[in-house]
Amino acid sequence: MPNIRKPALVLLCSTLAASAAVINVEFKFTPFLGDPEKSKEVETVPGKARVFLNNVPIAQQDVRKDKVPVLFEEREIAPSVWVPMASIGPGLRKGKNKIRIEFEPTDPKLAYRAQLRWASVTDGETKTEEGGRVTATNQSGEGVEDKPSKGKSVLEREFTADFAKDLAWHHDPAVA
Repeated sequence: MPNIRKPALVLLCSTLAASAAVINVEFKFTPFLGDPEKSKEVETVPGKARVFLNNVPIAQQDVRKDKVPVLFEEREIAPSVWVPMASIGPGLRKGKNKIRIEFEPTDPKLAYRAQLRWASVTDGETKTEEGGRVTATNQSGEGVEDKPSKGKSVLEREFTADFAKDLAWHHDPAVA
């Protein structure tokens, strides 16, 4: 009996790790001045950020001038705007969606960089061992768009939200 249970347990553990489902997609936006590759912090650019989901406005947020940390080996800038899609509710369509963040700085003549980061959050953990160091994460599909800007900046990203509820009105044509 012990020989049968051991392989079954290994198979079960492998299946659980391999079947990690996406439960959220997170977007982080920061307009900034400075060099995140060389500094431990950058300065955010004051202004107003507007968030749209599938061309529908869902949020507006003031961004203050502030010093924020640059984190981890990935040189991730602490976000001025954080949008976890799982918290959007019925506005999020099951399947394909598009987020757009429009930022208007207080000083329209200021040259700055606008950064949008995204990651899928899963219900499983991925571990990596490298050089005696172990890291674990529940994120996948991470990415970043960083663009030089002056005046209004617009960043967009399509994503899939199979974790969202499938509501009848989601099958109607999208807002144009």
